[in-house]
Amino acid sequence: MMQHSLAIMQAQKEAPMRWDDLPVFLAALRGGSLASAGARLTIDASTVSRRLGALERDLDVRLFDRTPAGLSPTDAALRLLPLAEQAEAAVDQLQREGQALEQEIEGEVRIACPDGVATEFMPLVLVRLKERHPALVPTLICGIAYVDLNRREADLALRTSNPRGDDLVTVKLAETKVGVFGTQALVDRWRGAELAEVPFITWDAGWAHLEDARFLASIGANVVLRANSLPAHLAAARAGLGFVVNVAESSAGLVPLVDDLGVTGALWLTAHHTMRRVPRVNAVWTVVRATFASMR
Repeated sequence: MMQHSLAIMQAQKEAPMRWDDLPVFLAALRGGSLASAGARLTIDASTVSRRLGALERDLDVRLFDRTPAGLSPTDAALRLLPLAEQAEAAVDQLQREGQALEQEIEGEVRIACPDGVATEFMPLVLVRLKERHPALVPTLICGIAYVDLNRREADLALRTSNPRGDDLVTVKLAETKVGVFGTQALVDRWRGAELAEVPFITWDAGWAHLEDARFLASIGANVVLRANSLPAHLAAARAGLGFVVNVAESSAGLVPLVDDLGVTGALWLTAHHTMRRVPRVNAVWTVVRATFASMR
């Protein structure tokens, strides 16, 4: 009996590490808690805990200290991080190269885009995609949070700033002027006033680097609301709370106090160069470009 138990323990120790536990390790390290890692991987916290325990047993090392504040990585975890990220990058590259061999234009394509682009421009793109490629299933990832195309968090992205990266293919879709918009009543009330005096709605501190937020900070604007969502900005502006800095194309229901601030807005389409060759991604890329070109 004792020999049988020892044999089992020896077999477990010699068993290879499960490669699908690596994303759990990275999500736990990046998220800082079981719940955050589970949300990133769309699994529950107990599953994250169980798989981290299995990985620690496989490697015969403690990777995290469980504390009331969350997961605290050990020195061993931090030493393994670069190797885990290299493995993640290699697996991602393998998947991209494999997908590039696809022949059929079908399946899911994940498109990251700002809220305003999703509501004002993407509906026409989606209709045209459905007409031309009915087997495609677009998934919109809406918001202004950064989406990492190298880590395959999306297949392609529409961004309001020019993304940089040797692995990315990028084209400019549109360029437009930016103005100040509000309700007719607010425009009538504040016409002729200094911009620093009028009430503005802008981004919260997490998005202070955006061009419109930086402009308002530069003039010492009178901010009456901060929010991390453009639809929230526009809804508050339409209710008469204040003005927004925006492009005319997505300011329906509002009128300009200043129709051109001299600040140029642009929209860029980008994808990882390998994913760009995948037929289903290329189909979306082509329709997006053609649709925006027809709007000019």
